[in-house]
Amino acid sequence: MLLSFFVAVYLHSQKTRAEIVFKDVIEEYIDSPCFIFRDETVIETPNNLLAFNLKDGEKIESGREIATVYQSEDDFKKTLELQKIESEVENLEKLNNKYGEKKLGSNGVQNAVTKNIKKIKQNLIDNEYIKISKIHKNLNESLFFPNGNSNTPENLSRRIYELNQKKEVIEKFLKEKGQKKIFSSTSGYFSNFTDGFENSLNINKINNLKLQDLDNLLSTENSETKNKTKIVKDHFWYLILKIPNEKAKKINKGEVVTISSIYGNFNYIPAKIISINADENSDNSVLVLKSDYITKEILKLRKENIRVKIKSYEGLKFSKKALKEKIAPKLVKESNGDEKIINRPVFGVNVVENKSHKKLTFKEVEIVYSDENYVICELDENNKDGLKIYDEVAID
Repeated sequence: MLLSFFVAVYLHSQKTRAEIVFKDVIEEYIDSPCFIFRDETVIETPNNLLAFNLKDGEKIESGREIATVYQSEDDFKKTLELQKIESEVENLEKLNNKYGEKKLGSNGVQNAVTKNIKKIKQNLIDNEYIKISKIHKNLNESLFFPNGNSNTPENLSRRIYELNQKKEVIEKFLKEKGQKKIFSSTSGYFSNFTDGFENSLNINKINNLKLQDLDNLLSTENSETKNKTKIVKDHFWYLILKIPNEKAKKINKGEVVTISSIYGNFNYIPAKIISINADENSDNSVLVLKSDYITKEILKLRKENIRVKIKSYEGLKFSKKALKEKIAPKLVKESNGDEKIINRPVFGVNVVENKSHKKLTFKEVEIVYSDENYVICELDENNKDGLKIYDEVAID
């Protein structure tokens, strides 16, 4: 609680410049490159002539079939053709179920395309890159009906039937060949993306990383990894980054912060602070975060520029030009129980008290956040003499 201090000052000069005080929230964040680490098991594959039977990001159990190894390039090409057919059938069936007997005329197609393009432009402006992929899919669906009548439900069904017939022929051919299978040695999430960093850290020592360790990881180039795939053992993943000590002092181990990818690969997901390790030779610390939010896109990330929201400050916001420092009285209690008033420096603002701008009243504030442009101070609704929403503060 502040001991209210205000001084009335009468001005007889020209009208004072003032700004309105309003309630606001300011978010404090850091932008930093980070290294992403997971508990991963690499699986060697015998050659390049193989086809994976799983989708990226698919959750699997130990012993699950991962891939098929082929004896010849012709066998391999047949499998790629089969996968292409299966993908097309899946998309056509979705379209058939979605549109049913509905037919889009040329105007309907044009309107659908225009609407989706506008959404893509807006998401680019808002840096919402993840949403664009879904809109792109809708746009493709709209363009699938170029003439309004050529792709009727009847034609879709006929095309699906023809593809399924072709699929049966290829499946019979491959079955007669008898191909070798590769199975998973552990459970987790399948990923066909490897970069050579899979075993770069000991997960049990990740909390004790030094700044030099992080710099080495970020400066090392990804290595070429042929004939390898991997299983990410669980949905936990770690982000390791550098944070200035002045920012590190504002957060604590165990707290949850919000992280976003600068490139839009993930947005506003929670991460728990695992450790904050200060570097003795610099003004920075190593921050280790842990998240359990997983997608197939995140499984492929290794080095990423991220934004970490470390704090939110809510209160009364005003221009830093309005902030003043004065000597004000404070009531204190001495060791013998006596009370006395002492003078000490305080921060506050000059509030304009009438429309003629002839009277200013200094009101003390308690600052919760400030930067080079603005100040956020506490809003004490019980203090009738304190700063209020929509007060006018002098900025001269």
